[in-house]
Amino acid sequence: GLYPINAGRQVLAIGRSKTDGFFGGNPWYPVTLGFAELHYRLAERNRARPAFEKAEAWMRLIREVAPAGDALPEQFDRRTGAPVSCLGLTWSAAAFVAAAAARDAAVQAMRSR
Repeated sequence: GLYPINAGRQVLAIGRSKTDGFFGGNPWYPVTLGFAELHYRLAERNRARPAFEKAEAWMRLIREVAPAGDALPEQFDRRTGAPVSCLGLTWSAAAFVAAAAARDAAVQAMRSR
């Protein structure tokens, strides 16, 4: 109920904390992408398809809410997914690159079973 955008989703958009009020307390790109990265790393380490699929679901969520272009904002609106706060946060870009690199490693590891 904290983030209406999560209704019916396989994975949840993640914010900083339940009490976060910064720009209304929305889900954050870096935090949500961090969960994707973590699950890709679990998939790599354990050759775990369920962890990989969960990470893929987080990446689909990001793809759904990300605005057109290269820049990823800091947050996305808890109801609509619209960009909120800083519209081109380097931290968000770095989190995306880290998740993508972890995905590549997981794909390689799972191929070499």
